[in-house]
Amino acid sequence: MLPRAAEAIGKLKWAGLRVLVVSNQRSVALGLYRAEDVDRIHTQLQKELTAHGAQIDGFYFCPHDKGGMQLPQATAGPLPTGSVSIS
Repeated sequence: MLPRAAEAIGKLKWAGLRVLVVSNQRSVALGLYRAEDVDRIHTQLQKELTAHGAQIDGFYFCPHDKGGMQLPQATAGPLPTGSVSIS
């Protein structure tokens, strides 16, 4: 984890914001590791953050290889409605 990352996440949470981690995990599609391995990494990260008074509200990742998922061209702005749901 980067120095002061837990502190920064804690400040975001204190300000009433939700914190999400969204990542590309192409290595899952390549068979270098499994989705369960990514989940374990997320669980460990959450434990480390919790020990520092911070928390992630949700982890989301794309396990697809290049061309494995048809997505619209990236543009600036919010995710399309329904792409991510947290409560």
